Amino acid sequence: MAEISTVQSPDCLMPHFTSFDGTRIAYRDEGRGHPVLLLHGYMFTPDTMYNSWSEAKAFFERAVSTMKQASDTIKILLPRPSPETEVGLMARLLNVGARVIAPDLRGHGASDKPTDPEAYRDWAMARDVIGLLDHLGLETVDAMGYSMGSIMLLRLLGLGEKRIRSVILGGVGPWISVQGVPMPDWSDIGEALPPGLPLTWEAWTENAAAVMLGTSPSIGIAGGQAQLADAIGFDRRVAAAVIHSEGERIAPEALKGVDVLVLVLNGDEDPQKYDEREFAGIFPDVRFGSARGDHMSALFDPDFQREVIEFLQWRWNTAV
Repeated sequence: MAEISTVQSPDCLMPHFTSFDGTRIAYRDEGRGHPVLLLHGYMFTPDTMYNSWSEAKAFFERAVSTMKQASDTIKILLPRPSPETEVGLMARLLNVGARVIAPDLRGHGASDKPTDPEAYRDWAMARDVIGLLDHLGLETVDAMGYSMGSIMLLRLLGLGEKRIRSVILGGVGPWISVQGVPMPDWSDIGEALPPGLPLTWEAWTENAAAVMLGTSPSIGIAGGQAQLADAIGFDRRVAAAVIHSEGERIAPEALKGVDVLVLVLNGDEDPQKYDEREFAGIFPDVRFGSARGDHMSALFDPDFQREVIEFLQWRWNTAV
């Protein structure tokens, strides 16, 4: 394998392991109970997505304000946590007896950040997660992802990972992950696309990567993401490589017959929700939860966090 150009993360107190191609992956491993794997979204980390509101607030506020500045037509909501959800999902899971395992996915947080797009191809981020399960010697695990994290979970299932007993897919629909499902029209949330761009997820991610690299007009959601990368100091080369790799959708036959319990959980104003019921034609045992909010705000909705915890507790109580 050719040597991969990498932005090396500084040493930190987080544990880490070396993945299949030499990339260092940092992770959190807290608690002593039922193992729960948490996978975060694009340009987030577990701290900014699943930690307390006091830890996450600055990131969410910057993300929402940056997106709105990029285009005043983009509709996006800031989370409004209740006293119940302010502590964050990680703390609530620990409080009900979970062992929380949360990696900084490749390109994010304290993990190494390859700048070469080849370092993210062929589901490399999902293979990092397999390496983490191996590193920790886990025999079974329940797993939750949100947005990009859900895409990684679907890829893990597509790779035949048998240690995952149940999955919670948040902030995702089949169109963003499974081949052959058409992308919805995003005009109702204020998205603008370059003229002539075909309305497919593959085309959108390719254009978003080009926006990050400055080779396509900075408009719409992709333009907002590029401005957010600058605002939080996220290397645009890394951001482009990551978003382009998300265009590698899964063949539906790779998921057929996967024997896991699945909960799909989207905010009622999240565009991911429009075709979520198509997951019922893919997985034999899938349930659908409900929560208020859009792609940004649903995470701190009380119903969202309650659905996650109740599903996992039910899974633990019925495990054989």
